Amino acid sequence: MRDGCLDGVDMIYGAHVMAGEPFGTVGVRPGYTSSAQDDFEIEVLGKGGHGSAPHTTVDPLVTASQLVVNLQQIVSRRVSPQQAAAVTVGSFHSVVPIT
Repeated sequence: MRDGCLDGVDMIYGAHVMAGEPFGTVGVRPGYTSSAQDDFEIEVLGKGGHGSAPHTTVDPLVTASQLVVNLQQIVSRRVSPQQAAAVTVGSFHSVVPIT
């Protein structure tokens, strides 16, 4: 855009397939309609241990699980219902590093 590729452009239309809409219909509304994607990666480190002594660990799996729950609550607790917003955690990987 800095190079001027949108110079002279007054309007942009986007299309998205909506599986719940009847075949042959077109829905139009002003403003933003669909969400955009931004990728993020969070690494949670902790101190492992044995299941019989969880009090001696800083369990990164439990911590990361709570983080996912909190991320999912961002929209419901921080964004007005009158605004469009979505936060999705699409994958979660737990890896035990080899030391």
